[in-house]
Amino acid sequence: MYAALITISYHSANNKVILAAPFYSTLRASKTMPPPSARHEPARQILFAAARADHPEATEPKCKTLFTLVDTCRLLENGLQRDLASSEITENGFLLLALLIREEPKTFTPSEMADQLHLGRPVISTTLGRLEVSGLIRRERSTTDLRSLVVRVTEKGRSVFSAAVAECLKSITHLMAEIPAEELAQLDATCSRLRQHFLNNQN
Repeated sequence: MYAALITISYHSANNKVILAAPFYSTLRASKTMPPPSARHEPARQILFAAARADHPEATEPKCKTLFTLVDTCRLLENGLQRDLASSEITENGFLLLALLIREEPKTFTPSEMADQLHLGRPVISTTLGRLEVSGLIRRERSTTDLRSLVVRVTEKGRSVFSAAVAECLKSITHLMAEIPAEELAQLDATCSRLRQHFLNNQN
């Protein structure tokens, strides 16, 4: 919820995008971390006090570290959305174009796209409408089922998507330049372990 887990590997030589390992949404580097939202602060202070007084196993440093991670993910997600907006594309639009480009020459109906991306059909319909008005996709009759419409990316859509990918990679490079390789490995391992622990304990 707090970070868009987008998985992409971009190959500029052939304009192919492969959805691969997950990475958190990116942002333009910020010199300072903004404080938590005012609406969160009272609850957090109560949690910190409870951790100090009543729950030794849920220590205050653990609470603070987790909330720092949550705040960072929110900031990164907002940054990606700003980057995409500057490329004339929304996050959902980016995801739809990525699916279409990755799977070419295969085509999808809107319902199939909703299933692939785990998005509601109304969301898919609205997003496709915006992309079509912007000239980034077109809908045409399926050659295998004349009752169905399939979606294809236009050349303008490829160009806009490539610009969005380049903007994201620029932000990632700028942001991560301050983190040494050994710290990147540690961060990746820690986040992976935390994510897996969360998934294992959802039920």
